[in-house]
Amino acid sequence: LAGGAAAGLAWTAWSALAVWPDGLCYVNEIWGGTERGYVYVSADSTLLHKEPAANSPNVGGAPWGARLIFTNTLQKNGMRWYYIAPPGGNPGWVPASDVSCVRPAPHPPGKPLRLEDTGLGNEHPAASMTTGGAG
Repeated sequence: LAGGAAAGLAWTAWSALAVWPDGLCYVNEIWGGTERGYVYVSADSTLLHKEPAANSPNVGGAPWGARLIFTNTLQKNGMRWYYIAPPGGNPGWVPASDVSCVRPAPHPPGKPLRLEDTGLGNEHPAASMTTGGAG
């Protein structure tokens, strides 16, 4: 029993260290482990690259706030990349700097519109008010 508890504790410690510092991206090993999961686009938008490199050709993109399911991760040149395979789209690599494990907060609402009553309402303009009505 003590050996099973020690093995479970070691497994838990390894799982936590494997996702460091992205602990919020943890995915249970039964569902696919830390190499599978989802992230949200935290940049204004992100591009999917053919290879895990910033100068690689773009094969697609995703807007801010999109939830992307990744099936692989890779650390290359000090940068973490997520392999995204969108349904019906071209698969590609997204840099970790453009995504987050936490759903981004909604953008604040824009400035309120100021509406002015012109006095016309729903009435149609008279012939004298149109360019073709001169005569």
